[in-house]
Amino acid sequence: GDMDVREFLLSMMNFVEVNKEDRIRVSFEMYDELKTGYVAQAEVEDILKGNHMLSVASVRRKAETIMKQSNSNKKGSITMNEFVVVSKKFPNILLPSLGFVPTFKSTEVV
Repeated sequence: GDMDVREFLLSMMNFVEVNKEDRIRVSFEMYDELKTGYVAQAEVEDILKGNHMLSVASVRRKAETIMKQSNSNKKGSITMNEFVVVSKKFPNILLPSLGFVPTFKSTEVV
């Protein structure tokens, strides 16, 4: 399928050392394009697509769980604080590869 630049950048964060708080903040801010302080379920789904290699149905179910667990006052969208709270409740739902940093052994050519 297609991948936009934001999804690509999120997926690349799986291969570099980025602390959890920065990763959550960057993910949210990339999808809050209008800087309203909210992201809708569609944007949460896009964030999940960038962090997971899952089917559309799995991404939608995870996004629905996030939206339900956020207890948002604004129907259909969540704030940065709610996004952070949900990521702490369910650390693997948003950031499945956090802590995975590939290590490569140096090989000496003689």
